[in-house]
Amino acid sequence: MGMNEPQLPGPVGPAFTAAYLPYLERTLARLDLPMSERVMGAIADGKKWLANELEAIDSASPRDLRRGPLEIFQEAMRFPTAALVAEGVAPALRDIVAESALPGDVYALAPASSQDLGESVLEVHVAWGVARARALSGSLPESQPRSDLAVVPRSAVAEPDPLVRESLKVALEAAGYATTLWRNPAEAETSAGTRVIHVAVISGSHPVADALLEVCTREDIPAIVVCEIADDIAQARYLSLGAVRVVGREAFIGGAATMLPRHT
Repeated sequence: MGMNEPQLPGPVGPAFTAAYLPYLERTLARLDLPMSERVMGAIADGKKWLANELEAIDSASPRDLRRGPLEIFQEAMRFPTAALVAEGVAPALRDIVAESALPGDVYALAPASSQDLGESVLEVHVAWGVARARALSGSLPESQPRSDLAVVPRSAVAEPDPLVRESLKVALEAAGYATTLWRNPAEAETSAGTRVIHVAVISGSHPVADALLEVCTREDIPAIVVCEIADDIAQARYLSLGAVRVVGREAFIGGAATMLPRHT
């Protein structure tokens, strides 16, 4: 890492790795799935793989990271999943949102957030995410004092991953925006009807991104779609659905202030 580059707080690897076996024991028991010798062996292999992958995260520069510890933890579910498939266990019945978000998670093993791994892991994860957002934003400035009469612009944020959502919120707040969470179109409709939303920041990977863009169009709210990779296909798709801008996630986190509507 460069000498002047902000550092991430403590390693995240040990906390996530330690949670792997207890989480899977609880989850397999809750779902009434077999804890056979084959499955236990796969879990042991998955824990080793997870530890190695997370060690790479902990030793990397914040600016070089392309995924977070929760995403890697979710990927580590492929080890027990493969073992359950080999055991002939029938797949779980999942809704369309879950299938879209994690298509390979056929037994619904993957945690939806780090909160599912315990409060201590959640605390480590959120601290890591906030620090990474600050590093990517180039050491965000402290908020400037505001007049009591000043209007604070507000952004809606629609991002299902809590780590990414926290990073977006930090970038928005550093740019002077208050934030409101949108989880679904109904919540977006209610939010838009009860308070002024100056801009919506919507994840391109959100299962209902298209419907949220429809709300923005009806309510005349400028929408910025944030994608992992804002390629030509993503640009064409989301601009045609009414987005005013389609931008890469890292670019937005690092330069949100230059992309947001100006309000006084």
